[in-house]
Amino acid sequence: MGQKITSKKKKKPQQERSVAVWAFCGMAFGTVLLGSMGLVLFNFSGNDRDAEADKEASPPAASITVTAPEAPPASPPAIATAEPAVQATPAETPKMPVVATASVPSTAPMMPAAAAEQPVAIPLSTTPPTAKPADAPQVPKPGQNEGPGTAQKTEVETVVDVGPLVPPTATRKSAVTNDQVKEFVKSLQRQRKAKDALALLTAYAANYEFTDWQQAEIQSETATWTPRAEKDLRRLGKDWVSLDELIAAQDKAEVAFDNALNQLKSQNYKGCIDLLAESSRANPNGIRADYLAAMVHSLPVSGLYDPEEVQKHLKIVLLRFPDHPAALNSLALVQIKQGQHAPAVTNFKRAAEMSQLCPEVTHNLGRFLYLVEDRRINADKSAIKKFKDQYEKLIAEQRGTGMDRGVGWKHILPVFGVEERESSSKQQTPVPTRGVPENFFLNGRGTGFAIQKEYVITNRHVVHDEDLGLCDQVTVLDPLDPTRTRQLSGKVIAVSDSSDLALLQIPGLKSKPLPFRKEPVKLATEVVILGYPEPRLLSNGLKATTGIVSGLPDSSIPEVGSYLLFDATSGRGNSGGPVCDHQGRVLGVLTMLLNGDNIKLTGGVPVDELVRFANSNIELPADDVETPIAAPDLAGIVEVNAQSVLQISTYYRAGVSGIAKLESNGTDRLCYIDKTCPSCNGSGLYPCQAKGCTNGLQTEKSFVDQPVGEGNFRTTVRTPVFNRVDCPHCNRGFVDCQGCVNGIDRFLK
Repeated sequence: MGQKITSKKKKKPQQERSVAVWAFCGMAFGTVLLGSMGLVLFNFSGNDRDAEADKEASPPAASITVTAPEAPPASPPAIATAEPAVQATPAETPKMPVVATASVPSTAPMMPAAAAEQPVAIPLSTTPPTAKPADAPQVPKPGQNEGPGTAQKTEVETVVDVGPLVPPTATRKSAVTNDQVKEFVKSLQRQRKAKDALALLTAYAANYEFTDWQQAEIQSETATWTPRAEKDLRRLGKDWVSLDELIAAQDKAEVAFDNALNQLKSQNYKGCIDLLAESSRANPNGIRADYLAAMVHSLPVSGLYDPEEVQKHLKIVLLRFPDHPAALNSLALVQIKQGQHAPAVTNFKRAAEMSQLCPEVTHNLGRFLYLVEDRRINADKSAIKKFKDQYEKLIAEQRGTGMDRGVGWKHILPVFGVEERESSSKQQTPVPTRGVPENFFLNGRGTGFAIQKEYVITNRHVVHDEDLGLCDQVTVLDPLDPTRTRQLSGKVIAVSDSSDLALLQIPGLKSKPLPFRKEPVKLATEVVILGYPEPRLLSNGLKATTGIVSGLPDSSIPEVGSYLLFDATSGRGNSGGPVCDHQGRVLGVLTMLLNGDNIKLTGGVPVDELVRFANSNIELPADDVETPIAAPDLAGIVEVNAQSVLQISTYYRAGVSGIAKLESNGTDRLCYIDKTCPSCNGSGLYPCQAKGCTNGLQTEKSFVDQPVGEGNFRTTVRTPVFNRVDCPHCNRGFVDCQGCVNGIDRFLK
């Protein structure tokens, strides 16, 4: 029913090194500070971060300031981690039951949309959701031999890899198009494990009806993946290798990366770049080395400033991690510096599409417009209009807070995949029991509800990202706190291998468990959905919508056939919230939004599946789960249930400790600030604007008297002579930039 996640992290033999598909290297160019990069895809700000922005004075720009890493901390109180899928985008990976994200259109190979009117399933968390369970070992159940409402804290000694969520077999096969088959076959190559690819392929073959050509393709793929799965091969770039070979490659890459950081601290930038190239070649699944290389090449003080090299490395990141928002944002910035404004605004747009909240992108768009108006950047009217349109769109959607003229370019704080993230975390802050350390990046938000003392149910796509794996930190706003400011930290202890469910443990949570409905759900049953949708637009308060059950589970339909359907509206952030009847009993867990030309419904996991999953991991008190709430009306039921419905925030470790200082982003998440001068791009020199100066030379005009003719016709003619002389205003075509001090924009804070 589910897969237990460790609550006591056991040292692994570096199993399942991850491929970063959505994260970073940090830098604060103004100071000038440099760090390491990873990846992150889903970016949403809110009010959950305790850490204040570090606003210490910047050191001189002539060197890169680094701090020695602290000794590795003791093992943290274990937030579970699991391996992410590799090199897969939301548009390409066969995610089940999710078919598409709201911000990223999906080809949805596992749920063919042959007809234009077929609805699209959209997860309702504020992160692009993915779901990946796997077979789980049996572990002791917390709460056994305990009284109602209590649970014994049992530690699990092994880390369980989270595999793909394989859909159940439908009783009736559906048709699929050739393009959808091709896209599905392509998506298999992006799985990390051959066994996962074969499991998805087997389910796909069982759920769809094929033409002769399609059947031949499926048979061919089965013949390819079966021996790979039998050998338990893992993906390494485009190759499939044994686990030992994968671990050896990742170890080699990590050694080279660590040596590169040592060279960086010694300001040996050329040696650092060479070692980063070695690390990238050793592990073609990772992106950390290329992201850091891009940042080194973007620093004028390194002596290796080369925008073309920056673009080259960022494009490698995007090749391995398509639609990585941090890489897209950084790529757009270097394109602005090169005067490539059209592709820059396109990449800003793509970065925004991959991020529900994008304060960095919004700021950068606004800063470009400000610098154009201030005549420090030259751009044509077409580019200016595109920047303005995108900026106004993000502001109207409240996905950013605008632009601060005193702040430079903003780089999104990078997050790596699991393995690169774990190697960086050796010298990072342990996971706290309260609050969130500054090196943690807010990835997204969703909803959950109490089902047992200190235990909360939510959607697995809220706490698990297909590329990043399980989140490193989970927090909830304590609903019993009247100020709604106290955070409680927790961990993921299990994810379902058959439905979009996850179980959290939140020590100190005192919310009363919600009752469950045991009697069968009937069509047109009235429901109320509780949750925290669109917190930026609608505030952090609990929201309620009402409706009816519009559809019951239908096993003849692939994927969505296992869900209850409702006509009650909802939005991003509602994922994992309870769907209650008019007695306050939970009858489902809200999971997705179905959008079509003529239909708009929400869907949820039935309560029967919730109970099966929960009971396989903890012992639910049977005498409490069906007691209806005593309330006079619907408003009373909502009021009683409110203290059991929680807003969940998920975080990932970001960057590498001791390399770069983070700065406030105007929200609860931090970023890296590029303070290089936009006029000279940090060189400290500006092209000479003197009339007639070309490369430091001007044309000097003089006249020479020359005799012409003979005899009485002899005369003197003044002939002009042109000579190239040094320009008196510059040195070889450049003057000191008046907009900066040593390459740092003097107009910034």
